[in-house]
Amino acid sequence: MTKQSLLLSVLLCCLSNPAFASYSYIRSITVNAAQVNNNTGSLTQFPILVCGNSSAGFCTASVSGMATVANGGHVQNSSGYDIIFSTDAACSNKLNWEIEKYVATTGEFEAWVSNPSTPLSGTSNTTFYMCYGNAAITSPLNTPTAVWDSHYVGVYHFSSGALGQGTESTTTGANVTFTGSGGDGNNFGAGYVGGIDGNEAGYGNSYGVAAGNIPAFNFTTGNFSVEWWQTENAQSPQIPVLQGSYNNVGWYVYENGADLYFTTQNGGQAALIASGIIPLNTWALFSTVKTGSTTGLIYKNGVSQATSGSLQNPGNDTSDTFSLASCGNSCSPIFGAMDEARISNIARSGGWITTEYNNESAPASFYSMGSETAPQTSSVIAGNSVIAGNSVIN
Repeated sequence: MTKQSLLLSVLLCCLSNPAFASYSYIRSITVNAAQVNNNTGSLTQFPILVCGNSSAGFCTASVSGMATVANGGHVQNSSGYDIIFSTDAACSNKLNWEIEKYVATTGEFEAWVSNPSTPLSGTSNTTFYMCYGNAAITSPLNTPTAVWDSHYVGVYHFSSGALGQGTESTTTGANVTFTGSGGDGNNFGAGYVGGIDGNEAGYGNSYGVAAGNIPAFNFTTGNFSVEWWQTENAQSPQIPVLQGSYNNVGWYVYENGADLYFTTQNGGQAALIASGIIPLNTWALFSTVKTGSTTGLIYKNGVSQATSGSLQNPGNDTSDTFSLASCGNSCSPIFGAMDEARISNIARSGGWITTEYNNESAPASFYSMGSETAPQTSSVIAGNSVIAGNSVIN
């Protein structure tokens, strides 16, 4: 074989290799181990928020090249379908991801990414890759339900983008439907978790209800966790925020002024109370965790709060629906908005909850994003050590 024909063979091979020909651009994403708290349990399949180019919220970091080619960037598909995530720079070992929002004109993007097999480390940095710029991709490659581990039974982004306002992201498919005036959240502007666009679950003018049927969520047989971001500009007395409770059976979370109550009930009721933790005009992440038959925890911004009171073992409420701000006509309104509500059928660890807050409140501190790398084909074809080097060609 002549040197020229061998060079042509190498060229054709490289161009047909997805590592060189499919994705024209890559960026490394390195999670800062100091931002990861895995002291209280494994963080396997932890959903990482990766985002940028938002005009508001927590995802305002500038990431060049993320608009479409028609808008001066390098993404090929107008829906961002050619944005993928991989464990390797060759873009061949795909992770699980969910694209929550993509704006072709500005390059704004919000994605949730998880590794189904490798825990997120709190002792060494974790690196993975974002790949994009592939004109051959015209349909989604992501697997949104695979992002969330099997213990999530309800994940609600409340996005007005492609996912739809009340779409649920796990395999349970417990989508929510908003009713009541004020239930659409349009009065409250953009959500701040990852700069998510409007139509988060807001409740303001009178009352708003969002109900979704969550199968296999048995309050009697196990612990559970409920998480949500919230902001409001006024406080009202005794307002349910989230609940999985009807007919005096189940659970609910409500606020009374600046106090947060986590209540379980089975005929009677018992409450765990964290006093004075609800701020005004500030987004905060709240988490309530049932850790035993009568024990629980309340977190604000990833930090466990001092509490009074206790829980009781709630009744079996598997046939009823999960609700957001469901309080009927007799309730006074909550003047605020909600984002990123999640329900798990286990007690999430303190490390998991703290790491969620670190990631979602400051993505640019949680990870560092490498510079955009141009196509690798040029270095392979022109590199002396590979193509022209005596050890390879001659």
